[in-house]
Amino acid sequence: MLKAGLIVLLLGSLIFAQNSPLVIVDTSEGGAPVSLSGTATVQLDPFQAPVQGELQPRLVFHISAKNVSENDILLTVMRIEVLGASQEPLEPSSSHSRSDDWIFASRLFAAHTGNAIEMVDYPPRKQPPAAGVNLELVFVQFADGSTWGDPDEAEASLAEREVCLKELMDLARTYQTEGAAKFASSLTRQPLDPVTYDLKDSYQESGDVAGPMKLLNEKLNNAGTHLEKLRKMAVNQMPATM
Repeated sequence: MLKAGLIVLLLGSLIFAQNSPLVIVDTSEGGAPVSLSGTATVQLDPFQAPVQGELQPRLVFHISAKNVSENDILLTVMRIEVLGASQEPLEPSSSHSRSDDWIFASRLFAAHTGNAIEMVDYPPRKQPPAAGVNLELVFVQFADGSTWGDPDEAEASLAEREVCLKELMDLARTYQTEGAAKFASSLTRQPLDPVTYDLKDSYQESGDVAGPMKLLNEKLNNAGTHLEKLRKMAVNQMPATM
């Protein structure tokens, strides 16, 4: 599953006082196909380098998303807002989005199932503390090609999907035309798209291209299956010509 912007959200210039968890409020429109809930917790991160002898804070989001529709979901886009004491968005935190794309996965976000999401933000220091978090579903693409929400909100996510698909196809072509050594070299170069991270991890763990090639073929086959279904649904929905 592709997660746009990795798992880390760039929420802007914030700092959060260490306190009890903030309850995430679902501000999606009525009738939204996904319900959202969860908490956001401030933690001091022992793995980041201290600043002036102090550990850096991080805000960890634990989100529960449930597909309450009758259809499997291929893509979701959510907008997150971190609020100050006056319940106004802490600038420039407004309108930061996160997308989850199942185009390369064998299993979609099935109807009437849940999906657990964890997101982490490392905000700069010396900013007002957070007092609340709003989470809004703004776009959904269903497996049958139908959509919900604002298509403009999905432009970046759909563009990233195309970039990742090209990256996978280029890797497959490299293996077929230039061999395993060149494939391994391409796989370990920087930067890579999020969808290829597990391929790189597989190669670094085993030192063998068999594992990443298996993952690569699975991702391409899954994407081909889902995209072909979308294409057929689009053709079937075209008006008949006289």
